[in-house]
Amino acid sequence: MTIRQIVLTAFFAAFWIAFMVWWSGDRSTANILILSVIGVAIAGIWAFAMKRFGQWT
Repeated sequence: MTIRQIVLTAFFAAFWIAFMVWWSGDRSTANILILSVIGVAIAGIWAFAMKRFGQWT
């Protein structure tokens, strides 16, 4: 992966996590930790799919 792809994946994860914390309305430490772990996993799947299906060459 290039630096650009890594940065885009990190931004995707950060925005997904921020949106999910905002949407859930629960700002407890446990909720933020759980959503962060899920956000990193979702971003990894997203990056894999973009590379696998030809959006990133």
